[in-house]
Amino acid sequence: ARRVTVRNFGWWRGWLALALIPLAALIAQPLVNLLVTGSPVASGGSAKSLLGVVPFDLGYVITRIVENFIRMWREFLLPTGEASAYVVIGVGVLALIGAASLARKRTVFALALIAWWIGLALAISTLDTAFWHFKRYQMPIVITFIPLAVIGVELLLRQIQARRVNFLRTRQQALIAAAALALIGSGAFTQIEFYYRYVINIGYVRDQPYQMALWLRQNTPSDAVIAVHDVGMMRFMGERTTLDIVGLTTPDAAAYWRNGPGSVGEFLVREHPDYIAAYGVGHGLGLGYLAATDLYADPLALFTVTLDPVRNVALAAATQGIYRPDWTAAESAGEHLMFVQAGMIDAAAIPIASVNVADSASERAHDYAWSLVRPVNGFPTEYNQFSYQGCTDPRCTIMDGGRRINGAESFTLPVRPHEDALLITRLHPVDTGAYDVYANDALIATRVIPPLPGAWLDVPVLIPAEQITSEAITIRIVPRLEGDYQPYRHDLYQDLPAPVTPAGDPLATFQTGAIWLHLRDAISVEGERAILPLTWASDGQAHGDYQVFVHVLNADDQIVAQADGRPLAGNLPFGNWIIGAFHDTITIDLTNVPAGTHRVILGIYDPLTGERLPPENAADRVDEFARLFIAELEVE
Repeated sequence: ARRVTVRNFGWWRGWLALALIPLAALIAQPLVNLLVTGSPVASGGSAKSLLGVVPFDLGYVITRIVENFIRMWREFLLPTGEASAYVVIGVGVLALIGAASLARKRTVFALALIAWWIGLALAISTLDTAFWHFKRYQMPIVITFIPLAVIGVELLLRQIQARRVNFLRTRQQALIAAAALALIGSGAFTQIEFYYRYVINIGYVRDQPYQMALWLRQNTPSDAVIAVHDVGMMRFMGERTTLDIVGLTTPDAAAYWRNGPGSVGEFLVREHPDYIAAYGVGHGLGLGYLAATDLYADPLALFTVTLDPVRNVALAAATQGIYRPDWTAAESAGEHLMFVQAGMIDAAAIPIASVNVADSASERAHDYAWSLVRPVNGFPTEYNQFSYQGCTDPRCTIMDGGRRINGAESFTLPVRPHEDALLITRLHPVDTGAYDVYANDALIATRVIPPLPGAWLDVPVLIPAEQITSEAITIRIVPRLEGDYQPYRHDLYQDLPAPVTPAGDPLATFQTGAIWLHLRDAISVEGERAILPLTWASDGQAHGDYQVFVHVLNADDQIVAQADGRPLAGNLPFGNWIIGAFHDTITIDLTNVPAGTHRVILGIYDPLTGERLPPENAADRVDEFARLFIAELEVE
């Protein structure tokens, strides 16, 4: 028979004939995806591809792809350690020799095979999971090594036969026997080790996800929706509708997963599954964020397996659980109770527009964009459950997802033109600093971020009517801090209540008249607490992150009780005040205060430097320590 080569078949016909088969296979899946889902990208690719890494860094992606490609071929040719369990030692080298032999003859098959090796290896290298699960993504390459290794062995034997020297003439049979024994021995080891790994991993699946699936089938309603991390067993053996957290089988979920735990939490809140069957802290810090909230509120069952740290590939952690979420704290995420109590917005106020940061759907709807100037200190998003300082109302406990940003963020909101608007931004204020707020590229305000880790902080910005000239407004926020700016939500309000106008003259002013302090009512005693009702007002020029202290002094000017913190129970630094006034109440513990008449004084200081902010227009009420006399207090 005539050998089919590039020369005698016509290079383009040979390539075309062979290329059409894998090309058709490559095109078929994206085409089906496009017809069924509207997107050519498979959900599995979205969840696993390095091209979808967040935040996207082209240099990082290229480096990882190159590293994966080099490692893959190194382990094919010199399988040591973990790789030796999957590729027989020597087979990769023999396959390469066989392929080189065919390539020298310029057969279409050889050239197509080499192109296939390189192309498929590069495609696999784009996966974050390129080396997972017994090299399963690499097996289409490994399987081609077997026939090519046979060709390689044949070539070596022919070379030995053709170039006989004294050494080979006397020891040829021994050399062949030794090589055969080495290959057989390596193959036997690979088969035994692979079989052992297969057996123990089947056991892990039986002891954890299979038991979870049985539990779900026996203990949950047939119409229950289960959010899962490992999806297959739960769906088919559990016989329940599943919501795939990773996004392999649930449309659009991969975008949330790639953005980190904050986005995953938002995805779960958006979908409201009846149960969560997934890993927690053992899987890593990511799902640990979710486990620390009421998403994992009610643990119904836990399933723990002792894992072999080397041979395990079936399970992502030793423990998975089934949980019933409590959505109460998520339902409070849209409320700004502290500002309602201060009278800055009406109790019945509903924002005209909101950006739920870390929720991919909400971000897309508002053209949300964010950037980095350096790597963030953790995941791109986080999910947390905190409360506001000084708030005992259960509605102040909120679970929410947000981003870590050190470049800038921007978004567009619908708005009624020529009307004042109030933007309230929820932050997790971990790193101290400030940020500038722009509305349609005009600088509107600079806001401060005090150090309040483990608590929420709402920051108001008043956007004057003259800056709102159309039915949409673009907000850009540029942080200035060494760490990360962490926004969780932006709400825009209109129909604002009329600003409170304090009656009478102020006790004092501060910052060249930018701040007014009024005593709203007489100081009172309730049990063992003194209640000091104040009203603060500003022209919008207040600045800095000052704290207010109140001292109760006895007749010898000794401090017998005190309170310290930012206004509005610690939630409103001076630099975040808007034009107008708000009510504040300071509570002082009188437990150890003796009976008698005491003086109540107030001061303002910088918590970093200790510098006092001197009162103005109240010389007769100010002492040498820049403390303002407020009133006398009778303690019985």
